[in-house]
Amino acid sequence: MTWLEGDLPMARALLKALPREWTVSSTLVRTLFALALMGCVVSPQPEPPGATTMSLDDSGLRGAPGTVPGGEGIVVATALFGEMPPSVAVVNPDGSFGPVPLEAPAGQTRTRVEVRVGEGRSPVVDVDFELGLPVPVEQPLDCVVLEPELDLGEVPIGVRTRAEVVVANNCLDAIEVNADFTFLRFGARGFVTDLALPQAVPPGSEARLLVDLTPAAPGLADDILSVDLRQGPTQDRRFVTLVGVAR
Repeated sequence: MTWLEGDLPMARALLKALPREWTVSSTLVRTLFALALMGCVVSPQPEPPGATTMSLDDSGLRGAPGTVPGGEGIVVATALFGEMPPSVAVVNPDGSFGPVPLEAPAGQTRTRVEVRVGEGRSPVVDVDFELGLPVPVEQPLDCVVLEPELDLGEVPIGVRTRAEVVVANNCLDAIEVNADFTFLRFGARGFVTDLALPQAVPPGSEARLLVDLTPAAPGLADDILSVDLRQGPTQDRRFVTLVGVAR
């Protein structure tokens, strides 16, 4: 990170933008406050963290040295099952981080992790754990394609912007998008969905889930759409990070 006296205090804006319900460590607060006083120039697109060098114990999520390339910014971690808001921790110069507090139902340790540097965001990384060590994330319906992120880009404050989450069925049989169990993880962040009825998706076809963002304030707006997929007795849950920047 390059320090320039008098530059735009990105860290101050980032600290203000973090939702109140997020779990933020005191170390992170002190770090962001220091950055806010100094100002900084940041990389626009951080690299994603390495999933294989993370671990999970009773104190939370940890990243070994080298987990975050570049060794700067913050880590945002969300337990995808359960109701706990995202947790945030500062990245150490050696690329390590943590512990990041996480709470999830027993046996549901799938976690979504991203790195943020100023307004720059890395691609999200999903990791699951067994006995505290990372294991591949299982997808029972791996023939269904659903991108993990939907970026709406810059959107005007107070104006509705519409986008589509595409569910592509590459299976040999039809699937169903179950509306009763498809929802926004956090809500009240300016995002709404338009999905009233279950959608049957024949083989080789797509379902398009409408997502609207109407931001009320400037800055980053984000949420996670939890999508329930069914094919006979097989159930699969996918997660789509929704993000936009209000100007």
